[in-house]
Amino acid sequence: MPRIIFSGGRKGLLQKTLQTTIYHTGDNGDGDYGVTPAYSVLTAGQYSGTTNVDNPHYAAATLAFVSATKKITDSANGLATVLTGDTIRVRGSASNDGVYTVATGGVAGEIVVTEALVNESAGAYLTLCKRASPSNNVVIDQNTGLMYRRYTTKAEKVGAASVGKLAWYDATKCYTIHAAAADLSMTSRAASRSSSAQT
Repeated sequence: MPRIIFSGGRKGLLQKTLQTTIYHTGDNGDGDYGVTPAYSVLTAGQYSGTTNVDNPHYAAATLAFVSATKKITDSANGLATVLTGDTIRVRGSASNDGVYTVATGGVAGEIVVTEALVNESAGAYLTLCKRASPSNNVVIDQNTGLMYRRYTTKAEKVGAASVGKLAWYDATKCYTIHAAAADLSMTSRAASRSSSAQT
């Protein structure tokens, strides 16, 4: 007895496998009949436009900002993987938190941005993110109800090569995204409640 699919008010036989080669006589690619594959592309409302996603890329207490030249400099020479055309977000700066477009990148000691900067010396521990802006468009398989992104991430300027690929683990591209001065601490929620109750 064939199984029935109920999804979004549709019912029918098993979805076609889309298999084009018969690997074994009698398998389900031999003569599969069922619900014809059907997909919808959603591009309106919440599925329109793009969403900004900031990916932490580099963190250091050696970054400084120079107003006259629009340069972000790094005395630790860790900026080589911030490339021309990247969109970056600076976090943790007293005067330069914000989003910038990299006009000249690929240099270990400095990058030049197109937006204005405020003079600021190194010292604060800053995080530099690369920004991606993926499309909110999605595709829905009408038979299974599954939803997929409409576009891949290959054109998004993140990762060390700004090609959308993130390094899962590469010691030369892994950075500690927290202060190195041992001045951060984590406490349990229970301990925090207990402390609050005593005060």
